[in-house]
Amino acid sequence: MTLFGLILIGVAGFAMWMYVKSGKKAVEAGEVSPPRRPALGPGEAKSPMDLALNDIFQLLDQDFVVEGKITYREDGEEWWEFRLVDGDDEAYLCVEDDDELEVSLWREIDLEIPASGPPESLSWEGVTYRCAERGEASVTRDGRTGRKSGLSCAYWDYEGTGGEMLGVERWGGTYEAWSGRDVEDGRYDILPGDLVEG
Repeated sequence: MTLFGLILIGVAGFAMWMYVKSGKKAVEAGEVSPPRRPALGPGEAKSPMDLALNDIFQLLDQDFVVEGKITYREDGEEWWEFRLVDGDDEAYLCVEDDDELEVSLWREIDLEIPASGPPESLSWEGVTYRCAERGEASVTRDGRTGRKSGLSCAYWDYEGTGGEMLGVERWGGTYEAWSGRDVEDGRYDILPGDLVEG
């Protein structure tokens, strides 16, 4: 290859690097919108693990808007909660890939937690729940996550005899109690927010 050809390749490479760098700076400065997610192909369905802000999560007869995302990390494991809003109705969708995809919907309940902390068993609506797992995770948040704020969260997961689920979380010094149920595959649809916005 001639010297002239090498110079041309070098100039072209430098120009491309400058173009990409200037585009990234423009996105970070808010001057242009970041690129949209790749469009789904025919027959492709979005996974709950791919949920993003402004997506629509359709469950039975409700259309929830994804307003916030919380990422939990503990001992190398990671799971997510998405804050879903439909008018005044608020719920959290928990998504975890633990050998297989686990999806559950959680709603806050009025359950008094002792000042000494969550006990080994709890009763709610005639069902006794026993603590199956507990821990503390570091947290990152995106969008509006409601009252769930802070850099870490202590949690207690409870199971009832019939597979019912309760959860307790401590954010700062405040306890919150939640009732959960599994969401089966095929009972929900996801509309990407960028498609909904047109």
